[in-house]
Amino acid sequence: MQRLCMLLTLSFGLVTTSLAANEVGTDKKPIAALYETSYTDSDGRVVERGRWYFVRQRDRIETASGDHAEVWERYAGGQVSLRRLFGDHEIAIEYSPGELAARGVVVAWEALGSVIAPKALARLKEVKTIENDRAVLVLKGQLNGEDVEIRWLPREHVPALVKRTGPYGTFTMRLAEAHSTPPRGWLPSSRWPIGNFRTVDAADLGDLEHDPEIQRLMRANTGGIGEPHAH
Repeated sequence: MQRLCMLLTLSFGLVTTSLAANEVGTDKKPIAALYETSYTDSDGRVVERGRWYFVRQRDRIETASGDHAEVWERYAGGQVSLRRLFGDHEIAIEYSPGELAARGVVVAWEALGSVIAPKALARLKEVKTIENDRAVLVLKGQLNGEDVEIRWLPREHVPALVKRTGPYGTFTMRLAEAHSTPPRGWLPSSRWPIGNFRTVDAADLGDLEHDPEIQRLMRANTGGIGEPHAH
């Protein structure tokens, strides 16, 4: 409670800097969050809706949307591995700590566990604080040429709302549910037959250039590995 009050009473110029500095290198409380997402084009038409699951545990972070999920695990010494799951294809692609390093991927565990990178939060300014059943910091600014509004929950260390508006439309991600442990069926590992999945070592992807199924997955999932989820 004392730390929360400090965040709420700091001046505008220091609030987001304090958020970023205090979160680096710390372990956040476990949380399971369900977000509803939408994309509205510049004419105001909703062209896409979805659901995004985020589960943070001490040494495991799992996200899922549609038939695609990512499972990050942290080991003693700070090494991190990634498992990308494709439910419709029943394929798992595994990236060992060594493979991630070989690809030049530097995993910031605090960024993965925050949904939004602390550096991005530090570039926004607090415009107001809302206190109802929970404290919410409203942060606004510009990132990558977009107007950004974030409603941040300091105690849970996740956003309640992310709204990004650019020249082509608006992306919105709104917190729908939050729990201390994931409800049954939220995690792909509990609703998909993971044990029956075809497992592919990411180090072998270069040898599978003639495998049409693997190539389709790679073309459809071109997002950067290790990037914070909502940034």
